[in-house]
Amino acid sequence: MEDKMVYTILGFSQEQLVKWNLDTSDALIIRWFATFVNSGKMATVDYLGETYYWVKYQAVIDDLPILNIKTTKGIAARFRKIVRCGLFSFYLKKNEEGTYSTYRLHQDQYNKLFSHIPKETKTSAGENRTPTPMQSKRNPKDVKVGFILPVLVGLNLPVSATYSKA
Repeated sequence: MEDKMVYTILGFSQEQLVKWNLDTSDALIIRWFATFVNSGKMATVDYLGETYYWVKYQAVIDDLPILNIKTTKGIAARFRKIVRCGLFSFYLKKNEEGTYSTYRLHQDQYNKLFSHIPKETKTSAGENRTPTPMQSKRNPKDVKVGFILPVLVGLNLPVSATYSKA
């Protein structure tokens, strides 16, 4: 990776996202899913002793128009990509009421999104360099209101980064 890389994207390790061949759209879907699960408003399905959460693909399209994905098949393809990297598990629930796409987050894989921020890197000249968080490069006058991403209590997920609200 280039020595001027931003280490976190949406609070996730960019290095780990790249290793899993995920992009910013995938990161945004992961963030949406984790936040929505934490809200307590998702319908759940128990399967083999695990809790899965029903994802209505149209809701993702409606909640995240910035993705510019217009079809439920497009959203489903993104979720399949996240399943393939081992971050989510998928269960298709079928009953007399309908068919439901449900997912569950793998906590151990999710934690990897927070654990690959390097302690030291090499510059293009081969010199050792300790990364400086982007926040510390700002002048204090540029930071208006600080807030911390919510801890995803239901999943026992770590708070990953501090951001400033513009």
